[in-house]
Amino acid sequence: MVEPPEDATVGRIEETPAQKGVDPSSVVQPWAPDWDMELDFEPDLADVDLAELQRPLPEAVSSPLDVPSNSGEASPTDVSSPSITVKTTDDAPSAMPAAPAVTPEGAVQLLQWLSDLAPPSPEQPTPLPLAPVREQSPEPPLPPPQTSGDRTWYLSLDIGTTGISAVLLHRPSRALYPLYWLAIQPAPSNEWVALPTVKTFRLPLAIKLTEEPQDTGIVPEFGMPASVPRTMPSVLAIAQATQRFQGFKPWLKVGIPYLDPQTQRDEPVVQWSDHQAIALSTFLRGLQALLATLTQVAVAGAVGTAERAVQSQPVLTCGAVGLEDSTLQTALQQLAGVIVGYSANWPDTYPLNVRTAILKARLVSRPEQIFFLEDAIALALAQLPASDGQPVMLPPGLARPTHPHEFGRGTTLIVSAGAIASELALVNLPGTLQVLTYQDFDLRSLPYGGDAIDQDIIIRLIYPAWLRQSQAAANRFALPDWQIPLPLGRDPWEALQWDTLSLPPAGEPDLQRRQAFHRRLLSSPVGLLLLEAARRLKVALQQQEQFTLQVGDRLLLLTRQDLSSSVLLAYVQRLNRELNALLHQKNLMPVEVNQVVCSGGSASFGAIARWLRQKLPNAIIIQDTYVQAGMFQDTAPHTWSRVAYGLATLPLHPAVLDQARQQYSDYFLLMELLRSCPDAPFTLNSLMPVLSRRGIAAEVCQGHIFALLEGHLPPGLVPTDRDRDLLAPVSQNNPTYAQLLAAPLFHKEDNQTYRLNPEQKAAFLRYLSTLLATTGQSLAEPLPLEI
Repeated sequence: MVEPPEDATVGRIEETPAQKGVDPSSVVQPWAPDWDMELDFEPDLADVDLAELQRPLPEAVSSPLDVPSNSGEASPTDVSSPSITVKTTDDAPSAMPAAPAVTPEGAVQLLQWLSDLAPPSPEQPTPLPLAPVREQSPEPPLPPPQTSGDRTWYLSLDIGTTGISAVLLHRPSRALYPLYWLAIQPAPSNEWVALPTVKTFRLPLAIKLTEEPQDTGIVPEFGMPASVPRTMPSVLAIAQATQRFQGFKPWLKVGIPYLDPQTQRDEPVVQWSDHQAIALSTFLRGLQALLATLTQVAVAGAVGTAERAVQSQPVLTCGAVGLEDSTLQTALQQLAGVIVGYSANWPDTYPLNVRTAILKARLVSRPEQIFFLEDAIALALAQLPASDGQPVMLPPGLARPTHPHEFGRGTTLIVSAGAIASELALVNLPGTLQVLTYQDFDLRSLPYGGDAIDQDIIIRLIYPAWLRQSQAAANRFALPDWQIPLPLGRDPWEALQWDTLSLPPAGEPDLQRRQAFHRRLLSSPVGLLLLEAARRLKVALQQQEQFTLQVGDRLLLLTRQDLSSSVLLAYVQRLNRELNALLHQKNLMPVEVNQVVCSGGSASFGAIARWLRQKLPNAIIIQDTYVQAGMFQDTAPHTWSRVAYGLATLPLHPAVLDQARQQYSDYFLLMELLRSCPDAPFTLNSLMPVLSRRGIAAEVCQGHIFALLEGHLPPGLVPTDRDRDLLAPVSQNNPTYAQLLAAPLFHKEDNQTYRLNPEQKAAFLRYLSTLLATTGQSLAEPLPLEI
C-alpha cells in the first residue's frame, strides 16, 4: 500500500555560504520521491543537537512549479513554517495555512526528555534568507528528434518498491521525454463502459493473479493507482484479497527462479505471509508484465474506447510528454539501451533477474544493452549538465528539476531514503565533469527506510497509545483522522498474536525480526489496516500537530512530538552513525561538505534537514519536502521521477558506469572458475594468468575471485541459513539446495592453495545450466558493455 504524494513549493539560495558570510538554511525543492549494512561504529550523539531537531525550518520563498513525481509513496514533511502560497494548475494561488502551534506543556516535556539524552544545543547562527526565485524564460521547442541510428535512444527505469517511472533520452539532442501510462477502467459492475482514461507517470508495482490463460495468469494491477486515496472499503478489499501482490521488488534479490527438472515445480517458493506462499517466478513474471506495457504505445485512438478493452482488465498503453505517438513507438523499437536503478550493495541476483524481465518484455534483445546504476549516483547526475557542459533539454512546459548553474562543485552528500533502504553517497565534483568517474563516489547503504519506519510507528506509537487509552476516555476528541473498525470489545493485538512476536528495536534494520513482523501484518486485515494507519499518520504529522486514530472503540491522540521522540529520533541517530563512518572513510570533516541533496520520502522529514544543517554547517541543503496534502501528482501532467531523470542522463556521463562489476558479475566469475580451474591444487597467483589468457581482466575483480575461492557464493544463488526464514517449508527442504551446500566447492588445503571439488563442480554446473535456461543470459563471456 502506498500513500499519496503532495504538492510542494520551492525556494533556492542564489549565493554560497562563503559569499554571504553566514551559515545557509535549507533549500526546499519539490519532488514526490519513492518510499524506497550493519556498522561497528557506536552512535556519536555529541554532534547531534537533539533539541534542535524539533525546531521549525526558516521561511522559504515559494515558486510555482509543475512538480515531478517519483512515486505514489507517501512523502512526509514538516510545515511548521508560516503560510506558503502555492500556484495551482489553473494559475489560481491558494494559501497553505500555518500548522497549529505546539502546546507549551508538550514542548517542555519533550525538551526535558531530550535533555537527558544529549548536551545542550549550541547557539544557532542567523539563517541565511532565501532570495526571490528568478523567473524562468520559456523553454524553446525541442527540434524533431531523429529516430534512426545507433546509440540514439535510451530508456531509464526507476523500479521502486511502490511503482515504476520511465524517461526516454534522445542522446544526440540531450533531450528527455518522461513516459506516462493510460488505462481504461472497468465500471463498478465489472462491465466496460467509455470511462475517462486514467493517466499516471508512476505505474504501481502491483500485480494480480487471474485464471485467464491468455494473460498467462498475471496482469498489472492498475485498478487502484498509487496516488489515489483509499477508502476504508477499498483497504478492506485489499486485506481480504489473496491474489493481489504489491511492493515485491525486494524479493527479486532473494533467489533466481527456475523449474525443478525432478519435481516440475517452480523454485524457490517464498513465504509471503504467515498463511500464504508463492513461487518467486510469479514476481519475475509480474515485473515482465508491467514492463511489457511500455511496448503498448497509444497510437491512432487505441485508448478510450470500450471495444478495445479486454474482458476483465484495464487496457494499459504508454505515451511520452513532447513526443508524437508514432515517434515514441519507433524509438522504443530502436532502443540502444535500458538503464535501471538499484540499491547500493545489492547482490548480482537482482540485476540478473531484472535483465531477464526486460529481455522477456522485449524492450531490448541483448543482455549487454541493459545497464545498472545506484540510485544515489543517479540523484547526483540529476543535478548536472552533460559531461561536456551542455544543458539537458526538456519538452516545452516541463519545469526543470534542477538548475545546473546553481549546483556548485566541491564535496556533495547525497541522502537517498526510500521504502526499504537509506543510502548515503559522497562525491567531490570536479571542475570538469568529463573526468567524473564511478570511483569518485563513495556509497553506504542502510537497510532501513519507510517500511521500517511504519513498523516502528505501530510498535512505538500506536500500541503504547492504545494501552494508555481507556475505553471510558474514548470520546474526548473530535472525529478521527483514520479508523480501524473492529467488533465491539475486540483486541486488535490478539488477532496479531502480539505477545508471540519478537519486535525489532527502533531505528535498527534487524532484518530477520522485521521480516517476521511484516509477514504477520500481511496475514490479517487488522495488520494491513494498522500499516495503512501508520503510513497516513506519518504523512499527517508532518502537516499538523496531532492525529486521531480510532482503533475499535478507543480513540488515540498522537502528536508530532510523539513521532519525533519515539521513532524519528532513533532514525536520525542511526543516519548520524552512517554519516560519521562515511566521512571517516573519506577522511573529511563535516565543515568540508559544500552541499547536500536529500531525496526520498524518508529523507523529507523536517528533522532530517535540521540535523544536516547542524551537522554540516557550511553546506547548502536541497531537500525534497511536501507541504500540501490531498494533491495527487501521479495523475497530474508533467510529473516524473528525479531518479529516472538521473538514470536517463547516464549516457551523457558514460565514465560513471561501473563497467567492471557489470561485465564481471559474481555469477560470471563463478562460471569462469568452474571452466578454468585445474583439477590439481592451485594458488590464486597461479590462477590469475590463466584467467587473463582467457580474456578476463582478472586484476579488476581479484577480490571477488578470492571471495569465491573462500566459499562465499553469490548471495541468492543458493539460499543460505540467513535466508531460510524467507522460504516456504517446501523450498527449505529442497534437495538441490541441500546438495549444493553439503560440501564446499573449493577445498582450502593451506592459506594459499585451493583444490576444486569435482563432485560439487558437476552439481553447480548442472544447477547453473538449469537457472540460465530461461533467462536469455549465458554467462559465456563478459558483457561487452558500450554506452
